[in-house]
Amino acid sequence: MSTHQRSLAREFAFQFMFHLQLPIFEEKKASLTTNYQESELGLLYKEIKMTINAELALDQENFALTIIKATLKNYQSIQSLIEKNLTNWKLDRISKVDFTILLTALAELLYHKDTPDKVVINEAIELAKKFGSEESANFINGMVDRINKSKTND
Repeated sequence: MSTHQRSLAREFAFQFMFHLQLPIFEEKKASLTTNYQESELGLLYKEIKMTINAELALDQENFALTIIKATLKNYQSIQSLIEKNLTNWKLDRISKVDFTILLTALAELLYHKDTPDKVVINEAIELAKKFGSEESANFINGMVDRINKSKTND
């Protein structure tokens, strides 16, 4: 799979997880992050894929699902890690876009060891430039880099 194809798969994983941040999906997110079930994810995946109107090849879908599953299965610990690494900021003040980029980037960084750390960080920055605010790219870069450095020091 090319770099561009992987970027599109990451973008889809971000969009999928962003949908789960919306109030309409609150119950499904709570269910998937506390009691992960493959069948429940499959139904929601199809629903959100149609909403986004995403065209992904099978290998892209598999890669996106790898990120989505890692994010869902480790949601609470990733959220705690984000919260712990915020300086002079509260979790509820982070935009849903920035929070979701952090979730998916950290899931890939921490639980998908096949991707080099620098690639994960650069891809997160690109998502922030595309979907976030003017400050998002710097914020995402700082947070993911800080957490990456702390994981290598553990």
